[in-house]
Amino acid sequence: MKINDSNYVDLVVGHLNTPYGPVVSNSDLLDALRAGSLSVVQDEASRAILSSLFIECTGAMIGSLCAREGIDLQKAHDLYKEIVASGNQPRVFTWEDAVKEILE
Repeated sequence: MKINDSNYVDLVVGHLNTPYGPVVSNSDLLDALRAGSLSVVQDEASRAILSSLFIECTGAMIGSLCAREGIDLQKAHDLYKEIVASGNQPRVFTWEDAVKEILE
């Protein structure tokens, strides 16, 4: 299945929201990725769900979303590092491997 470029954000947000209903908004996801931080997301429940982004979605999906939305991959990696440093989520080696060569 080929995903239309405009649907990456909807796909990721829909996947993250599946168990909870419409908690995370498209702007929550995009704002967090652009800022490299969950601190820009006002809703606590949305922040908690977004903290599972790198576990729930493949590096390819996140990378494609960033490319299509003009988001610096380093900012996405900053978000990842913040989430791991918080202790709320474990390291995701598939993400680290995916961005390792790109960000060096």
